[in-house]
Amino acid sequence: MTKINIGFVLPAYLQGGAEKVIDTIVTELNQSQKYNFVLIAASYSDESIKRAKNIGFKVIQLSDPKKFTAECTTIEVIDIINSLKIDTLIMSVVPLTKLNLLKQNIPESTKIIFHLHSKILWEVIAKLAISKGIVLRKNSKWAYIKWLVLKYGKERFLKVYTHRYTRRYKHIIKHVDYFWVLCEQYRKETLDLLSRNLLQKYIHKIIAINNPIDYKFFKQNTQDKESKEIIYCGRLGYEDKRVDRLLNIWSKIEHKVPDWKLKIIGDGKEKYNLIHQSKKLGLKQVEFINYSPDPRIHYSSATILCLTSTFEGWPMVLIEALAQKVIPIAFACSAGVTEILSNGRGVAVTPFDEDEYADKLHELMTNESLRKTLLQNAEGYAETFDAPIIAKKWEEYI
Repeated sequence: MTKINIGFVLPAYLQGGAEKVIDTIVTELNQSQKYNFVLIAASYSDESIKRAKNIGFKVIQLSDPKKFTAECTTIEVIDIINSLKIDTLIMSVVPLTKLNLLKQNIPESTKIIFHLHSKILWEVIAKLAISKGIVLRKNSKWAYIKWLVLKYGKERFLKVYTHRYTRRYKHIIKHVDYFWVLCEQYRKETLDLLSRNLLQKYIHKIIAINNPIDYKFFKQNTQDKESKEIIYCGRLGYEDKRVDRLLNIWSKIEHKVPDWKLKIIGDGKEKYNLIHQSKKLGLKQVEFINYSPDPRIHYSSATILCLTSTFEGWPMVLIEALAQKVIPIAFACSAGVTEILSNGRGVAVTPFDEDEYADKLHELMTNESLRKTLLQNAEGYAETFDAPIIAKKWEEYI
């Protein structure tokens, strides 16, 4: 039997959510022995290369990590597609540039898929958040006013960034075979970006597929929780994750719950700033723990999981928490978060009201009956995203 060659291309293959999705799906699809998998990335760590090879990838590192969105990288990927006879190329997180050049120089039968791993137009929010964070750290009123006028004002009143990235989305949709999003609401939002003519032409390309979970892996050894432990588990980044909010929230209620503890689990550029913030706030019941490749050791002792992100796509950490009988609470910052927490499966908070979050978190901590009800509401939900189920949806398009 001739195997189908599937290639993944992304800027970095490290330890993020997109990588976890790729690893989970490929591990599942490998069982059929119908596919060969090629991993193409600009950046790896020694650990991630080892992980990829153990999963079964042929690993290729692009020549220049700093030029992922440059034309030279697209040309390099064209050569890889043609030399390895890749049948389907899946672009994850960030698309290659010059997609028209890509399509013109590969076999017509080669499928190109773009897999969007966040909410629609997340780039606009990230651009503003990153620039605002830089300005705030300068501690300059003039710099902040300049940001309000030149960055925030341009988007608020002229939608400059929204229009820019909408054009980019349309370009991607035009040149790919499929444009994957993470839930049905994101599909509707993507279709809303298209004019009537483009909608009729490209509606078949926009596909909603949820992220998978290795349900058997996370379901192991779950039990009723009696611990008084709250966790954040994930990357420590400012533009999206905003764990600084969680520390602010915790500072409002820590003194009311002296027998509870907050654990911040993960690594990232913001870790030093968060540790400094915790000390400045005088927090006593906060512990910072390094990233762990097996988060079950943290879920197993936790009762509540907190997420305080500015934006999310389909946060797998919420599904993993539910599989481990950990109750999630999060700002309702996207359709993905709202859908996961709906029907009483968790607690959704108005973005980005830290006082409301503190009140709801405190209620969750002190109301055992509420926690039991939420766990009952979530029973069986995480299993619907088990890898074999999601993998079948992938196979319809790859």
